[in-house]
Amino acid sequence: RLPPFSNNEFDKYDRLKMSRCSNCGESLIWLDDKVIYPDVSLVAPPHEDMPESAKDLYMEAASIVGKSPRASMAILRLAVEDLVNNNFGGKPNERLYVNIQTIIDSGKYPEQINKSLETIRLYGNIAVHDTEFLFDKPKDHYEVIFELLNVMVDSTITQDKKLNSIIETLPKSDQNKINQSNVKKVDQIEK
Repeated sequence: RLPPFSNNEFDKYDRLKMSRCSNCGESLIWLDDKVIYPDVSLVAPPHEDMPESAKDLYMEAASIVGKSPRASMAILRLAVEDLVNNNFGGKPNERLYVNIQTIIDSGKYPEQINKSLETIRLYGNIAVHDTEFLFDKPKDHYEVIFELLNVMVDSTITQDKKLNSIIETLPKSDQNKINQSNVKKVDQIEK
């Protein structure tokens, strides 16, 4: 048998509502006008071409951004570190800022990608080391940081895949010539 509710306790439970999602059919629990179950994130889902290990970290960070922006930004930094080490040529035992500087110095990626890497790294570092971490920012401010990671994946991994698939439609003999050429040879031909 449950003990009787006091008036204050009953008011709290009277504000709870349940509904069913019209898209997926899952149950939702509301407290006033806020969904409290399941955890709902306003963050966009990870880019479909994001590697699984980074995607897992992205999803973990997205699941807690509303509850703990600090922890979320620290985990998102780990997702960037994973991308840098596994997709952008970073060295796994090197500090992230050193790997990012190496990427910048290589000139392989446009400045926007370099700035995005550095932005997410800085947010993650500040979240871990600064106890006053950006608490004055609205929750949707952090959505932008997640979007940076998605745009980076699109601009690098997805665009590389698209370009490679276009080149693969060319005759094999042309592909072989392209693969054997380099800038120096192309410059000599143009002269």
